Amino acid sequence: MKVLLLALTVAICLHKNEAAMGWDGIQAVSVSGFQCLKNNGFSFFVARAWEEVCDYDYTGYQNIKNAWAGKEISLKNKHF
Repeated sequence: MKVLLLALTVAICLHKNEAAMGWDGIQAVSVSGFQCLKNNGFSFFVARAWEEVCDYDYTGYQNIKNAWAGKEISLKNKHF
């Protein structure tokens, strides 16, 4: 039993964690801004496409277009 517990403890300690760093913002971001984020380790962007006042978020849509144009970063979408 001790050997099994020791093996389990070692396996947990040596397990490589998989994580991704992303960014969630509502301000306008240019194509070069997304390239800068990618160069600094960010791999995804959470885009806001709908405002809480029941209207489209046009800045969010432009951010989605800019992220796709740069093909640098994956997108996640956020709705209210």
